[in-house]
Amino acid sequence: MVLLTKLPKTYLTMYLGLIGGGLSFVLLFLVNSIPIAWMCELFGGMLFPLFNAQSAAIFQREAPRDRLTQLSAVRLLFLRVTMPLGILFASSSFLGLSTRQIYAIVGMVIVLPGLFYLFVSFSQPDNDLLANKKQKTS
Repeated sequence: MVLLTKLPKTYLTMYLGLIGGGLSFVLLFLVNSIPIAWMCELFGGMLFPLFNAQSAAIFQREAPRDRLTQLSAVRLLFLRVTMPLGILFASSSFLGLSTRQIYAIVGMVIVLPGLFYLFVSFSQPDNDLLANKKQKTS
C-alpha cells in the first residue's frame, strides 16, 4: 500500500505491475531453490497490486455511475467463472504438463498482453490515469 501511494498513477506503472507480476510466474519456472522461489513470490506480490489497484481506479472512473454496481457484479461473475477454469488448467495431469510448465505458460499469458499494451500506451498523448476527461476536450 505504501508503494501505491508513492508511485505515479500512469498506464506505465499499471502495465509494469502486470508485467512484473507475470514475470514472477516465469521466474518460478526457472528457479530450482525454494528460498529463491519465495523471493519470486515476494517480487510478484509487490508488483501485481500496482496493476490491480490502478485497473480498479480506471474502471471506477470510466464506468457510468448509474451502472457501476451492475458492471462490478459482471466483473465479479467473470472472476468466479474463470476460477474453476484456472483450477482445471492447474491440475495438469490431463494436459501432461508439469507444474513448472504451467507456471511458464501462465506467466507468458500475463506478460505478453502486458507488453503489448505497454507499447500501445506509449502512443497515447496523456498517460495520467487521474486526468479529467472534460479537461481533454477543452
